[in-house]
Amino acid sequence: MNKTREGNTGRIAQRRMALKRRLMARGLEYFAKKGVDGTGMSELLAAAETSPGAFYKLFDSKEAFVRALIEETINPIGNVIDEAGKEADESIQAIALGLRITLEIARRYPDWGRFVSQTALVGFESQTGFAPRVARDVSKAKSTGEIDDADDLLLNAIALGAFLSGVAAAGYGLLNPDMISGLTERALVAMGADRERAHRAVKPEIDAYVDAAIAKGRTQGIFEVQ
Repeated sequence: MNKTREGNTGRIAQRRMALKRRLMARGLEYFAKKGVDGTGMSELLAAAETSPGAFYKLFDSKEAFVRALIEETINPIGNVIDEAGKEADESIQAIALGLRITLEIARRYPDWGRFVSQTALVGFESQTGFAPRVARDVSKAKSTGEIDDADDLLLNAIALGAFLSGVAAAGYGLLNPDMISGLTERALVAMGADRERAHRAVKPEIDAYVDAAIAKGRTQGIFEVQ
């Protein structure tokens, strides 16, 4: 009897996990294209082929689902960026690595990039995703005098603006590695870094970090193998 109960419990857990991954995949797709507010729960559930009852067994609300989606699709990649930043020689290099890695992933997976841009403010409010990481690195760069001692909101907006520009270009197939480095370098200069330092900050290779981030994303079911 216990083995039967354990078998049933295991199958239920597997079905719930499969449903969660299906919801995550459809959520990423729809929020990327239509935004969080522009996506209705009914169309999301229809796309995931599930019911409201099944959804609410997994998530308390749409907002909770969005937070979970950010945590599962962005934070694993953010952790790779954190590791890259620890090896940076300067704080602005950490900012540059974060921008370049996320933009390179957005170049390869435009839907993911659009999702990140669509949920940036949500992530900032809930202190998850990339927004708090950017704020942390900007604060460090300010404290070391590598960028202007300007308003944090302005400096963060410059970094976000560079990312959004790259995501828009990726959506049209126009983003390339040289553009990524150029956008990042110009963003650093706009933040107040001197040109030589900004140019130096975009030189380290990022391929290994990008590959590691994508590999982590695939374990979460985020990226399809191309």
